[in-house]
Amino acid sequence: EEKVLEHLETTAQSRVNHINEFLSEQKETIKIVATHKELSNDELREIRDLSKAFSEVFIINPNGEIITSSDLSMIGKDKSDNIYFIEGKKGVYIKDVHYSTERNEPSMDVAMPFGEGNVLVARIDVGVLSKIVLDRTGLGETGETYLINKDSYMATSSRFFSKEETFLRKKIDTENSRECIEDLKEYYIEEEKEVED
Repeated sequence: EEKVLEHLETTAQSRVNHINEFLSEQKETIKIVATHKELSNDELREIRDLSKAFSEVFIINPNGEIITSSDLSMIGKDKSDNIYFIEGKKGVYIKDVHYSTERNEPSMDVAMPFGEGNVLVARIDVGVLSKIVLDRTGLGETGETYLINKDSYMATSSRFFSKEETFLRKKIDTENSRECIEDLKEYYIEEEKEVED
């Protein structure tokens, strides 16, 4: 039993490392994109197509309006009250996994300041994240890994349930999930203390 548990912990830690690496790569990619002085719709489309993780890339002006995008139908939309616009003005920010009603799909966004008061945003394709999590290596016949959000809802796909049943609909209430959420709360409390100090 101890060996099996050790193996599963190692497998889970491997997934955690892979996810952290993936998110760091997206942050670094957007930082590189932000080094450009200007970006046209065509250039944003090229960046989106070159990235295996971005489903859309756009720029929001200081008033919160999308002015340039890899998806022309998004131009002119007001994002002034969106958390990625508000936080993206301050520094690199990753918005938690959510359902994008505009794109009709799960999404996660990374944003950062761009030029004079603008915000550069890239939507991360959550399907890429799910592929990392759903990798069955080391999990045996019935094992699976998945991500939950801060409210304990599944944020990635499951091998036992359909996406419609799981994504931000299926709440996970287990001893492990409760411990994770408690650890997360403590982490944020500690992080806020460090910022205040």
